[in-house]
Amino acid sequence: MSERPTIHGEVESGFGPVADAFRRNFDQHGEIGATVAVYAADRPVVDLWAGHRDRRKTLPWERDTIAPVFSSTNGMAAS
Repeated sequence: MSERPTIHGEVESGFGPVADAFRRNFDQHGEIGATVAVYAADRPVVDLWAGHRDRRKTLPWERDTIAPVFSSTNGMAAS
């Protein structure tokens, strides 16, 4: 079993389920490294990152790690 990564960042009160889902991606789905940010009314309410940015797990995922984003507006456009 692989070691659970340390989750870094902040979560405002009431947004704990987002942090729980983020952690499950590592624990249950084999996530290597990831970040999630949620804004409400122009202020950050979730800002989390964890894991590694390479499959060999030699480079840690950091707050400013750049990641490609695909189809991020499809859910909003489909509404």
